[in-house]
Amino acid sequence: MAWLGDELKTFLKTQAAITAIVGSGNAAKIFEISKTQGIPQRASRRGSFLTYQVLGGPVFSSLAGEIGLGATRVEMRAYGDSPTACEALLEKVRHACATTGSAATWGATAIARAVVDTTPETGVIKSKSGGDWMRFFLAQDLSITFETSLPS
Repeated sequence: MAWLGDELKTFLKTQAAITAIVGSGNAAKIFEISKTQGIPQRASRRGSFLTYQVLGGPVFSSLAGEIGLGATRVEMRAYGDSPTACEALLEKVRHACATTGSAATWGATAIARAVVDTTPETGVIKSKSGGDWMRFFLAQDLSITFETSLPS
């Protein structure tokens, strides 16, 4: 199975409503982020962009062993020049993931279900170098259940 973070990014880059805002192909401003990386500098000053972080989860099993399903939580953050821009972008992500449904695939990963948490976190980032720019963000979690490979 491929890395779910890569599959999510590939999936988002196929959604016209999202790429209309963040760009398409290699220029798409969709970034996997870790605590040590921070926000990519090239995207932090203007326009809208997405970041995501795969936070992990269990592989389900029964008394007989693994049953072929796993779950993970993904934090998605939409950044923009205004709170309205963030909400518009995150709404496109919510819609794309909520309509995924059963038997959908993100690349090579079969998605059983993708549920969007309904309580987003909001915030503002201000320039640390004395500039006058501000960035707004809206963060929301996705709970994703996916098929895993069963041990042979």
